[in-house]
Amino acid sequence: MAQRIIELDDLPEPMARGLEIVAEMARVLAGKPAQHEKSARPTKLSTRKGIVYGSLRREDIYDDLLTHKTSHHA
Repeated sequence: MAQRIIELDDLPEPMARGLEIVAEMARVLAGKPAQHEKSARPTKLSTRKGIVYGSLRREDIYDDLLTHKTSHHA
């Protein structure tokens, strides 16, 4: 399949990054190898003061999606 390029330059950075993440998850669900490109600048995550009651990793949230292929029927 030919490579397709979607221009995201006119979108705000958080929206463009979100679309990149969705595309990467679609590759994983389709069984395609991940395409990792180093970001020019590290992602700065926002923080808030509060109490931490436990730990939760991204892998914990998406584990069922990444390890089990699911079929979605309309």
